[in-house]
Amino acid sequence: MSNPAIHRPKLILGAYAVQTVLALLLSQPLFDMLNEVTASSAFVPELLSTHSAMLWTEILKILGAKLGAWGGLLLGILPAFWLINNLLKLGIAGALTPNADGHFWKTIQQFGFKSLNLGLIFSTFSLIWVIICGFLTALLLSFSSSEVWIFWIGLVLFPTLSISGICMFNLFHDYARCYLIAQKPIGFSFYQGIKFPFKNRIASFNHLHFFLLSLVLMLIIAILSNFWVRQILLFLHQFVQNAWLGRINIIFRDKTLAN
Repeated sequence: MSNPAIHRPKLILGAYAVQTVLALLLSQPLFDMLNEVTASSAFVPELLSTHSAMLWTEILKILGAKLGAWGGLLLGILPAFWLINNLLKLGIAGALTPNADGHFWKTIQQFGFKSLNLGLIFSTFSLIWVIICGFLTALLLSFSSSEVWIFWIGLVLFPTLSISGICMFNLFHDYARCYLIAQKPIGFSFYQGIKFPFKNRIASFNHLHFFLLSLVLMLIIAILSNFWVRQILLFLHQFVQNAWLGRINIIFRDKTLAN
């Protein structure tokens, strides 16, 4: 069965436009904060030309001090980003689901409030996971003040553990959303969303495939400097995201009908 996302190019274009605006709103304060951090560093020339654990350790220390000043602004932007992104995914999933009449706005109108509650549950678990990773990182950092140790623990281990956990809960959330659109209660959708990938290994393998593809695209986008090439790749990245939601619907429908 072909992926339904392929037949909905306008849906990809609309989602790309929304994500671009959200990314600009979110990235601007982060970019300004990074500018302040690098401006405070005495090693900017080396930072731009070489890779050094000592330099990135200094960046980490200054960044911690700057986060307090920018925290209020980010706390205002992030909830809005979360809200819009949650509803956007719901609308796309509904538009790619046959039993939801393939209607973006109808799905948001019908399931929006329940979807936000479901998203809040999974986001809370993701936040708890990140906090646990943060405590573990802090514990490990207390063993040594070596620049190399701080680099590998603070800039490698912590992001890796945090992103892995967030991706896992994102996988659960995506399948829980399918149950929600199938008009199941929030509690049932939450439980089955966690259970589904363990019962159906193909769900986890497909998620890993799309995640790695998405990650590679984002890394290429981060490296490239040409504006238009980056926009093309961002559009392709949005296509991958929509294709993943379309693939979820196929797997979910096949497995639930089979049972």
